[in-house]
Amino acid sequence: MKNKSATYYQESLIKDLSVTHDITIKEAQKAIHFIIKTLITNLCKGHLIKISNFGKLFNSTRNPKSTTHPITQERYTIPKRKTIGCKFSKSLFFNL
Repeated sequence: MKNKSATYYQESLIKDLSVTHDITIKEAQKAIHFIIKTLITNLCKGHLIKISNFGKLFNSTRNPKSTTHPITQERYTIPKRKTIGCKFSKSLFFNL
């Protein structure tokens, strides 16, 4: 299980953005929501999103796979599905 203190929530991001750029929380919230909405819209259209010194986001598909239910031992197939992939920039890790 993840350590809750290590998780960075959207509210924390909005608060930090408003403090560092001296803007109101409502303005910071609008900016974050605009960025997230733009990312989702472009990923739904099938576009590749590249962010300098961060990485790239892209659409990916997972092939169907067979698995077993742990309690009933019944076999079933998880169908093919679309996901979002992320490849982080190497410079992101060197700047830590």
